[in-house]
Amino acid sequence: MSNKQSEIKNIVNSLSDFEKELENIKNQAIVKKSELIKMAETNSEKIKNEIIQETNTTKNNNIKKIVKENKSKANDIIKTGDNESKKLQTKIDSKFDTVVKLVIKRILEV
Repeated sequence: MSNKQSEIKNIVNSLSDFEKELENIKNQAIVKKSELIKMAETNSEKIKNEIIQETNTTKNNNIKKIVKENKSKANDIIKTGDNESKKLQTKIDSKFDTVVKLVIKRILEV
């Protein structure tokens, strides 16, 4: 019986050691899980910030491009307006002498 008791004791000790090893593995898995979650959160935050930065850069570049295009269009409109104003002023100037002569003639006829 002593031999059987010794075998049972060895089996119980082996099972106890196995249980301790399983508990140790479980604890390590919990730590690794926490580390992975933290790493994933850090990486996702980093990626999120990179995307935001890229989006802001693209947005700013698009705004600069649109402003540049609109300034060019505005300058074209201003040039066209200036040219039309000059043409109108030229017409006014060319007709002014004729109108003055007509007015003087009418005044003198009365």
